[in-house]
Amino acid sequence: MELDDEVSETTDYLVIGSGFGGSVMAATLAESPHRVCLLERGKAYPPGSFPRTPAGLARNFWDPSKGLHGLFNVWSFDDVDAIVSSGLGGGSLIYANVMLEKPAGWFTQPRPDGPGDETWSFGQEHLREHYDAVRDVLHVRTMPEVFMEAESTKTRRFLDASEGAGVLAPLAVRFDGADGKPAVGAPLPPESYGNVFGAPRRTTCRMIGECDIGCNEGAKSSMDHTFISLAANGGASIHARTEVRTIRTLDGAPEGYRFEVSYVRHPAWAEGRPRNTRSIETHTIRAKRVVLAAGALGTTYLMLRNRTGLGVPTNSPVGTRFCDNGDHLAVALPLRDTADFAANEGPVITAYRRFETDPDTDGD
Repeated sequence: MELDDEVSETTDYLVIGSGFGGSVMAATLAESPHRVCLLERGKAYPPGSFPRTPAGLARNFWDPSKGLHGLFNVWSFDDVDAIVSSGLGGGSLIYANVMLEKPAGWFTQPRPDGPGDETWSFGQEHLREHYDAVRDVLHVRTMPEVFMEAESTKTRRFLDASEGAGVLAPLAVRFDGADGKPAVGAPLPPESYGNVFGAPRRTTCRMIGECDIGCNEGAKSSMDHTFISLAANGGASIHARTEVRTIRTLDGAPEGYRFEVSYVRHPAWAEGRPRNTRSIETHTIRAKRVVLAAGALGTTYLMLRNRTGLGVPTNSPVGTRFCDNGDHLAVALPLRDTADFAANEGPVITAYRRFETDPDTDGD
C-alpha cells in the first residue's frame, strides 16, 4: 500500500481534501464496493520530514507560484487572518491533538434572523457511536502519570493553579509502546491496516511540544497514519500534490457521472521553482459523487469559485456566518523560574479548564 501517482479518468466517489472530514469520509466509503479517489493539494509528510531549521521553517508555506509547497497556508481577510494546513492529513498535521466532545447543550444556537433557537436534526446522542469509533482509531487517551513525574511540569502547575477545576485533556497522541505500557520515545507497533508511508519508524511522544509544526516522531494520530491509511487499505486511491481547480455538473449525467473536476499537479521537481501556476497543464476526472472536504475556507473558496458550474444561487449564504473558533492566547506572569519550562514538557496542550458563560451577561 502506497500513495498513488496517476489519477484515474473516472471514479464513483471523489473526495476533495484529506483533513478530518475528507479522510474519515474516504475511509468510510472505501468499506463499500464503490471506487473511491481522494485528492489533496499538499504533499505527504512521513515522520522526520517536517522542517526544523530556520531556513526550512521560513520556506514552510503554501504558494506554488513562488515555488513554496509547504505546510502553512495564510489567508488574509478584512477582519481576520487565518492559517490552515496544506498537506496529506490536512489540519490534523498542525492541531494540538485535543479531542473534546461537544456538550449536549451546545447542539443548537440562536436564530440569526429572529428570536428563539435553531432546531437541529441531531444531537450528542446520535454521535455517541461515532465518537467512540474515532477514539478507538486515534488511540485517544490522557497523558499517563509516568509522563508527569516531575513536579515542575506545566501540566501539574496548570492543574494546581486550577484549584481542582482543571482536568487532563483527551489527546490523539500515542503514549503506549509496543508492549502496551507508557514510555517516552518507545517504538510503536504497526497498525493492522498498514500505513500509506510503508513501514515508517514511529515512536511514542517524546515530550518536545512540537505538535503544531508537525510531529517528526509519528506520535500524533494524524489522519495520514490513521483514516487515510484505512482508506488506502480499503482500496481508495490517494493522491497528494493534486489541486482541484474547477467543478461542474454534467448535463444528462452520462453513464451516471454527474460531475467533471479539473485539477493540476504540483510535482516535487517544481518545489523551490517559481512558475506561472495559471498556465500549467490541467487534467480532468469524472465522478458520480463529489465530497467537498477542503476545510472551512478551502471548501467555501471552491464553491464560490465554481458557483456557476455547481448551480449555487446568487442569494446563497455560502461564505457568510464564519466564526474564528474563539481561540485566545494568554501569557502568565510573573514566572518564578522560567528554567523550569525549558524542555520535556509534553504535547502542546495536556490539560484544560471549562468556563461556563453567565446567561445574565449575555455570555460576556
